[in-house]
Amino acid sequence: MLTKERLRHLEGVVRRALSAPGAIVGAGVLSQEAVRAISREMDGIRLLAPPSVPGFAYLEVAHDDDAFDIGVFLMPAGAAFPYHDHPGMTVFTRVLAGSVRIRNLDWVDGAPAVDANGRLTGRYVVQSDAIRDASLPTTVLTPSSGNVHGITAYAHSAILDVIVPPYDAERCCSYFADAGGMRLVEVDEPHGLDLACYDAMACF
Repeated sequence: MLTKERLRHLEGVVRRALSAPGAIVGAGVLSQEAVRAISREMDGIRLLAPPSVPGFAYLEVAHDDDAFDIGVFLMPAGAAFPYHDHPGMTVFTRVLAGSVRIRNLDWVDGAPAVDANGRLTGRYVVQSDAIRDASLPTTVLTPSSGNVHGITAYAHSAILDVIVPPYDAERCCSYFADAGGMRLVEVDEPHGLDLACYDAMACF
């Protein structure tokens, strides 16, 4: 079950995994040992049903400015995160309740270009496209694999994320729209993404 104690234990596992010698092998790139330790802990977490928090919400579990974010996203049925990136980050994702479609993309050229309007753009290939639920293990995206993704909830869903390192002023999230022809173009942050934020410890 997902309890305050289990969340604190997850935070401890993440801290220990990231502080181990050789855990960080590049900008936002983790050793296989660190990936296994965090994934294994997340795989063991169970949640019978999402907390009774209305609407699109984020439950903050832990935040370390320079190291990681841990949180639970709550998505009502039909809600969607548009395509967005995670620059220089490794992100662990585990669906705890509900059912979501997660579509991960890779840039054909390894990174987007900048168009005449100063917006990021580039061709993509689909790295994965799957329906995820609580029966499936943790997925991991990296700076070079599946780094752009979009998520659509098919049911009221809860998604546990560990983000290493967290977004900050230098690692900003960019949003994208499919321009056709397997090409993405950067867009402004879509309306309706103002998530209500809560302390996770008050919700479990």
